[in-house]
Amino acid sequence: MKTFISSVFAFMLLATTITAGGHKIIQGKVVDSSTGKGISYASITLSGCKISNITNSEGSFEIKLPEDKVNDTLKIDFVGYKSVSASVGKIKKSNIIKLEKADAEQTMSLGEALYNKGIRPDEASIMVKTAFQLVRDNYCTDGCGMTAFYRESIKREGLCVAVNEAIINIDKSPYCSLKQDKAGIFKGRKNYDALTSDNMEIKLQGGVNDALDIDIVKSPFLGTELKEIDDIYSFSFSEPVFIGDRFNFVVEFKPKENRNGNYFAGKIYIDYKTNAISRAEFGRPKNLSYDYILDRPSKIKLAIESTKYTVNYKFTNGKWFLDHSRTELILNSKNRETGKENRYVVNTELAVNNMQKEYFEIDNLSKLKANSKLSDKINHFSDTNFWENYNTIAPDYSLVALTNRIAQNHR
Repeated sequence: MKTFISSVFAFMLLATTITAGGHKIIQGKVVDSSTGKGISYASITLSGCKISNITNSEGSFEIKLPEDKVNDTLKIDFVGYKSVSASVGKIKKSNIIKLEKADAEQTMSLGEALYNKGIRPDEASIMVKTAFQLVRDNYCTDGCGMTAFYRESIKREGLCVAVNEAIINIDKSPYCSLKQDKAGIFKGRKNYDALTSDNMEIKLQGGVNDALDIDIVKSPFLGTELKEIDDIYSFSFSEPVFIGDRFNFVVEFKPKENRNGNYFAGKIYIDYKTNAISRAEFGRPKNLSYDYILDRPSKIKLAIESTKYTVNYKFTNGKWFLDHSRTELILNSKNRETGKENRYVVNTELAVNNMQKEYFEIDNLSKLKANSKLSDKINHFSDTNFWENYNTIAPDYSLVALTNRIAQNHR
């Protein structure tokens, strides 16, 4: 255990460059230029290449590049900010990348943008329907193979108590097809701190598949036929934003007051040039059914407080592709015997690091099914010497604290 901790989780978030088996690790932090605050989940992409990653919740990132790419340029994007392109060499010198808010005075007004599209301000649902009708034009219809980093973490009362991580191979099925995406674990690792988790281990069932299922372009979340969405949801425009250098409409939606059911509320971002869905944020303040099935002791009663989902897409070579998805599940637990109550936050993140035209062959041993628990499969795919050449999401401070605590407990 001591060797595992030191070799896998020894991160220096503000180091410059580390050599790892023919790759260079570029590390840094993306911050708001005015406040200096880290920007969570900003996209980091190697220009002219399909290698990418995202920042963590504190704005820190690391991206591992082949040695022949270390003189190339990285592009950094986030909602509402101007995109920045910076040479790898420049990032190595400063480590801090500052993003400026998009200048509203230099953008089109909502009214002007709608006029150009021939849509009235009260026709937000028409724009949503159009985006779904143009899926075949805007997204990959051939399917592809993807390599992604996946992490699921559990916090109890704000303290990280468990984490599972894996490199996932994804057989991404064509959009506008009934074929389901397939995912298989390639390598995995986990930490679990039983000394601080009140002897209760929460296991997510189908977490990787859920991370893919919130690809709303592939699996619409609205819970109804497209022609019926006006009967269930109300739609309205809010202020447009830039994502990188692309102007986006923002459509807010919520269930109509007379609708009872397990419906969502949130925002859909629609790219001005292509009419494609570029991002979605949605959730439910109260979840009426379990999105995740959880293993837990019979004496523990769990109630879901809320669920939140985010999915991002990336525009590459004239098409939009899944880039990153994130879920947050908040649970309240109560021990029926002792009456003790705890609040758990379960997060999952999937970040696509690379794409290829060829499909991945997902064998039965590695395949992650809807009822698969990643935490149970990881031991078969553990390899502490493997991770140095693969892109992972930089760990938050709470994750570093967890691994340090486990290391101390095993000395």
